[in-house]
Amino acid sequence: MRLAVLGFALALLTACGELEGDALSGGRSSPTPAATATATPAIAVRLMDQVKGMTAIVRRADRIAAVRAKWGDVLARSGVQGGTGDPNEDVWIVAVVGEIYPSFGVMEMGSSPCGTFVFDLAGNVKSSGASSLSGCARYFPESLVPPSAPVVCGPEPQGYAVFDRFNFSPTIPGAVRLTISRDDTWIQPRMVPGPVLYEGIDQYETYCRPVHAATVPGRTDTRMLAGLGSPKVSASAGLAQLWLKDIHAISATAAANGVVTVLVDRRPGFEIASYDWHALAPQGGYIKFRFVDATGADVVAYAVANGP
Repeated sequence: MRLAVLGFALALLTACGELEGDALSGGRSSPTPAATATATPAIAVRLMDQVKGMTAIVRRADRIAAVRAKWGDVLARSGVQGGTGDPNEDVWIVAVVGEIYPSFGVMEMGSSPCGTFVFDLAGNVKSSGASSLSGCARYFPESLVPPSAPVVCGPEPQGYAVFDRFNFSPTIPGAVRLTISRDDTWIQPRMVPGPVLYEGIDQYETYCRPVHAATVPGRTDTRMLAGLGSPKVSASAGLAQLWLKDIHAISATAAANGVVTVLVDRRPGFEIASYDWHALAPQGGYIKFRFVDATGADVVAYAVANGP
């Protein structure tokens, strides 16, 4: 389960990473002749300085660059339909690599290595967001792929506590059929690969939680598996997944209140337990999985699955 609050501004950030343009950089070598001929250096320098001055959001700036674009291009590449403003309006996009703390959303979020800020020509911020390093790659000639880094598990993000007391969606009571695929040779990695850091990964969810729920597995889950060293497992197509580290699922039983109890024992390795989401939770929503031993005691932290 990934807990994130993504708004309109973050959708625009994705678009910014795809725009073409002549970039001007701050604190690096001089821009190319082509960039000098098409850009307005004074505006670019002023806006880059403005971003570096946003110290509540930009805690550290290692690299910074600016590119001129059309507002309509930002909207189009973000997939936003009917966005406000003149699509032919000239805007400046300032990209900064460092330590960025997003200021949008209702839940505190951790830092991101890339921040993107879209300005009108008067210097007013039109949108902003934060992403992985890949979101800034368009603006810098050098590779932003970092070296591998040690896995770091800090305190559990506060968002998980929301589900300590929560009214979960109804589930069909009874036995839940699990299809198991297991790699007994898997060992938890101690390093996060550079390419995985570049594309972005929730390190706590990937490395620090013993279980993970993927109701509709997607690209994020693919990156997580790569970060985990690509365990030799094959999930059942079309089914929801529970990822289990160093435990083995024996059976699962659902109550009507959205809580599923999974009987497990400890066993080294990595396991995917696949199940039919719609048969379990036909109304969709959030459901909780508890992982217990034969006495009913919790073996590891619970997991929460969310789906249609």
